[in-house]
Amino acid sequence: PRAAAMGLIYKCVPDRDLDREVDCLASKLVEKSGRALALIKEGLVGSFDRSLPEVMEWEASHQAVMLQSPDHKAIVKEFLESREH
Repeated sequence: PRAAAMGLIYKCVPDRDLDREVDCLASKLVEKSGRALALIKEGLVGSFDRSLPEVMEWEASHQAVMLQSPDHKAIVKEFLESREH
């Protein structure tokens, strides 16, 4: 609970609930774009060896690529269609 209050983790659960929480998180992640998740991981791992300006440049270039991806375009289309109803 202290780690969550400090912002070090986003959630703390009792041991008895851990498997259920992991399954819930995994089911949410599997619905996301695998390419986007891979780039997020790559960016996080790479950020430890880069300066802030280098990280920001990497982020901007990869975000531009992802904004053109079929996954992103489909999600935006779905969102806009849901707003029409």
